[in-house]
Amino acid sequence: MEQATELFFRVTKLFQCKDVYLRRLTYLLIKELANSSDTVIIVTNCLQQDINRTDMETFRANAMRVLCRIIDGAMLGQIGALRSPAHHRRHHH
Repeated sequence: MEQATELFFRVTKLFQCKDVYLRRLTYLLIKELANSSDTVIIVTNCLQQDINRTDMETFRANAMRVLCRIIDGAMLGQIGALRSPAHHRRHHH
């Protein structure tokens, strides 16, 4: 478990990378490694930033998929607030 947590935190640094393929791998790893509420809270901010991006549709779509996979019922209220800007942008462009 400790090794998975360490790998998870190292993978989150890849959110700084702009390469589409490497970012896709990052999303896949996050889905597999985010298994506790502590790790989910940390990565949620990175995913929210990708959802609210206007320049990379691919990042937005993948971040939404990952976020839906890793959150639990207790976090839904927090996540609902970030879906609104993404939904608004989609319907007004």
